[in-house]
Amino acid sequence: MYPITHCIPTCKIVETVPNKEKEMAQCDPRDARTYIFKNEKDYYKDYQKSKFGVTKCKAGWDCFRHYEILANGCLPLFLDVEKCPPNTCTHLPKERLKYILKHHKDSNFDYDTIANEMLEYTKRHLSTKAMAQYMLDTLQIKCKKILFLAGKKSRSKYVN
Repeated sequence: MYPITHCIPTCKIVETVPNKEKEMAQCDPRDARTYIFKNEKDYYKDYQKSKFGVTKCKAGWDCFRHYEILANGCLPLFLDVEKCPPNTCTHLPKERLKYILKHHKDSNFDYDTIANEMLEYTKRHLSTKAMAQYMLDTLQIKCKKILFLAGKKSRSKYVN
């Protein structure tokens, strides 16, 4: 079995961890009233300004919210991550997420180091580019160009 999971477009991942203005992001999956954003830009900006963002299993364990939090240089507080089945969310660093959830309030929690580590992990393992490379490597496919078909109305394009 070669698992694939959600991933986030490389262009949506911030280059560096942004300066933080607040502790917690606005959106909390435990409370629908916190879903206040009307557009992706403002939603992402809130994660960029926040140290932590809450995420959890809702309709299923793997969801785009985990990746949006990480891609915006924010650390996920993944509730009940220890209950996540072994063959689910396989590309997420679940042990590190457990550590963050358990220790984020500790006085010796090194936020900057962990945030930078998690952003680099996201770039290397959770981007669409990383997932495509994982699939090619796993299937032992060597190619110079890939034809990418994104949907009914999109234009086809070759990706090097």
